Amino acid sequence: MKKIIYIFSFVSLFICSCGDTTNGPLTNEEIREASTIPTIKMDMDENLLLTISIKNFSQPLNFLSFTFFYNYNIFSISSVSGGDFAMDFNSEDYEIEDPYLSFLFLDVSGSGELLKIQLNGSSYKGTTIYIHNMSLIDDSNLEWIYEYDAFYTEQICYISEHPTNGEQVFDDGEYGWTNSFCLPIQEDWRVD
Repeated sequence: MKKIIYIFSFVSLFICSCGDTTNGPLTNEEIREASTIPTIKMDMDENLLLTISIKNFSQPLNFLSFTFFYNYNIFSISSVSGGDFAMDFNSEDYEIEDPYLSFLFLDVSGSGELLKIQLNGSSYKGTTIYIHNMSLIDDSNLEWIYEYDAFYTEQICYISEHPTNGEQVFDDGEYGWTNSFCLPIQEDWRVD
């Protein structure tokens, strides 16, 4: 009888400790959403308005700069507007001969919008948008050296399937904007 009680107790403990698993394990995106690590986020709406924002920047930065990489063969940019932080430099304002845009923000901390970019384009299946050449200067004017597990930068891509194993990303099998599975880039436009 003691053996049955031990087995019953063990099984009960196991069932209770597992919790509700009806929705399956958390995705990487859900884990990052719940995380407190500093993150640069990208969100695209159905009208191709891209919002780039920051989340959980507890370390104040004097400067945050980056280059915005996108497929300039299929997208054009109709407008760029600032967000919650001072945009000190926008390469579009200076007509710099570069298909990519560069930005510099001042006094960045906490969470909020950096900017919104209105894209125009069609036939963008498989495209990936990301930021590159990032520089972070803290409030002591020292470069903020970040490690992968202590800082995250999202990419955004328009895909229907995983780039390496071919599994559908969305239940309906259609294309959609997502921050998951964007690398490796599916439709690479960059020149070697």
